Amino acid sequence: MKRNSIKVGGVRLEWVLLGAYVVMLATLLFFHEQWFDEAQAWMIAQFASLPTLFSLSAYEGSPVLWHLLLMPFAKSDLPYQAEQVVHGLLAVSSVGLFLFFAPISNRYKVLYIFGYFSLYEYGVVARSYVLIPFFLYIIASLYKKRMTSPWLVWLPIALLAQTSVFGLWMAGVLSVWLIVDRLRARKLRSLQFWLGASATALSGLVVAWLLLPPADLIVSLSEWDFTFIFWDRVRALILIAVGGFSPFPVWGEHFWNNPWWTNRVIAFIGLSAATISAVIIYQRNRLIGWLYLSLGGGLVVILLLKNIKTMRHFGLLFVAFLFCYWLTNLPEYRPKFVNRFHSIGLLSLFLLQIPMTVIAIPNEVIRPFSSAKLMADFLQNELVIDDNTVLLGNDLKLISVLPYLDKSDRQFYFLGTEEWTHYAIWNSELFYNLTMSEALTIERAQKATTLIGDKRYFMVVPTWGQDYPLMEKTFTRRAIFPDALFPGNGFIIYDASCLVDSSCYK
Repeated sequence: MKRNSIKVGGVRLEWVLLGAYVVMLATLLFFHEQWFDEAQAWMIAQFASLPTLFSLSAYEGSPVLWHLLLMPFAKSDLPYQAEQVVHGLLAVSSVGLFLFFAPISNRYKVLYIFGYFSLYEYGVVARSYVLIPFFLYIIASLYKKRMTSPWLVWLPIALLAQTSVFGLWMAGVLSVWLIVDRLRARKLRSLQFWLGASATALSGLVVAWLLLPPADLIVSLSEWDFTFIFWDRVRALILIAVGGFSPFPVWGEHFWNNPWWTNRVIAFIGLSAATISAVIIYQRNRLIGWLYLSLGGGLVVILLLKNIKTMRHFGLLFVAFLFCYWLTNLPEYRPKFVNRFHSIGLLSLFLLQIPMTVIAIPNEVIRPFSSAKLMADFLQNELVIDDNTVLLGNDLKLISVLPYLDKSDRQFYFLGTEEWTHYAIWNSELFYNLTMSEALTIERAQKATTLIGDKRYFMVVPTWGQDYPLMEKTFTRRAIFPDALFPGNGFIIYDASCLVDSSCYK
């Protein structure tokens, strides 16, 4: 397929589209308030040493590449927004690779920059998953050089393995694919190829070793669900299909991470879209069809066995589809005849991403994604927290506030484990202290004031589904920050300084 070099006002269309994407992404990033997962990564990058970072890998359930990328910026005391800049640059690079090197029609490229996953899920929300399309698109761009310069392909595959469990699976599949490809071409005598294969295998083994679950890993992260209840699995597959290919949200306040898979029409659309994606790839090239089945099938199995129900994971299926469709347009895999069904099906798959984008953009601009930034501003400007101030919390969501504070204030006393906290460590001790009664929370807060001494104390508790009659009676409420786009991210602040002299109970 010969790429069209259309120009708009003397500028290549690809540059115009990339410019439009940058403007949209920058606008959304400006309005985006980062939430817990984004804060957790930044706090680890800032406060953990290198040995600690590697030891935390198993508790985080992901390799360290994302944290290593953030570490120079976090440890240089750059503002928290630097995480968004790093993530945004990777997102722009991924989109740039797709626009300039993907051998597909320009109409699909126009739709791609407005797609939900490319613009929002892997553009706005700063998570390590942005690295997966980034490395896959590099692999696709350099795929034609795999025989002459195999290291150019092996290097991004080795790095892909360092992104997540999903990246590790995809890297393993692509490694087997390249070896079989060499066998078919009878070009096995290449030192560079086998050195690349060995380095990639080593990268995968390192990740597998880092992710070995420690004995005290929290149960929800260590368990795999091998039970098979037919209708439960069917419902899970519908959720995955809807989340990956027709991400329409449940109508209401919380659009994010909330696919409307229970709606029969949307469920049918999602299952149909997933099926169409497989048919398109298989009909275009059966070899790439098997590659897509291996990549996507493995992702689905991991999602099912780990009971994962989040959009950022479902979207990897769509990314895998784009990667495989890209390969089917390369000369050696391109079909001899153009099938009109492929064009209509592909257009439908891109169009199905747009409604979610239309919902996400105004919500992101008008409403806070998280209450963390609003609360941090209140703490610093209204309560004027300083070295003589202690934040007490019974919920780890308070971590989402910390990066917005001055560096000296980026910790709180977590009443669950009764220790100072910069970031969460998902071990069994934490698990048994995640839920505390209101009375126990106050009791531990009293104990903390005795240990820490005469300071100003503020109790921070979540608003999600809880009432605090004892705290309302005992403390003075200073502020309430209601729930945001991300559910469960609202807070109430109480002045708990009266615990120091027990005047709360007088």
